[in-house]
This record gives sequence, C-alpha cells and structure tokens, in this order.
Amino acid sequence: MDPSTAQQFQKGSTTYSEVVAALGEPTTVTTASDGKKTAAYSYAKTTVRPESFIPYVGAFVGGADVKTSAVIFRFDGADKLIDFSTSVSNTGAGYGLETK
Repeated sequence: MDPSTAQQFQKGSTTYSEVVAALGEPTTVTTASDGKKTAAYSYAKTTVRPESFIPYVGAFVGGADVKTSAVIFRFDGADKLIDFSTSVSNTGAGYGLETK
C-alpha cells in the first residue's frame, strides 16, 4: 500500500465504512471504551536475495529484504475520520557473514 493512499480521505467527513469500501477490511481494528475506533492496514513484502540460492556460498552471504508499510486511521464515536498516520520501513536479514 502506498502511504499516499490515505490522502484521498477527508478528516471530519470520511466514514469508517467509506475507508473499508475503498481499501477492504483492515488488518486490525481496535475500539476504545469511548467509542473511538482505530483501523490499521499493514502490508509486507519479502524478497530473498539471489545469493541465497548459490550452493555453499548462500549459507554465508544470503538473506532477505523486507519492505513494510502501514496506514493507521482513527475515527471518532460517530465513525468519522479524525486523523491518520503512515509508516514505511525497509529491513534486511542476512545469514552468516552478510547482514546488509
């Protein structure tokens, strides 16, 4: 999910139902005791490094890269959008000698 997707929704007028209709069911929904709701959309993509598939060498220099993105929407008790936040991260994990 491109974090700029959140920009299409208007604070104070977009409803929870409109966000779900546009993006599908959220990954996580949390409802507070005051009726406020938080809906989170999380995505991850893992790419195995090509070096991982080289016999013998892969065990020392292989690994994977992970890209994640998340958008978190907050709604008031009437299910109107209060605000949203976005995050993007890139991490890598290596085997043996390589830890990019």
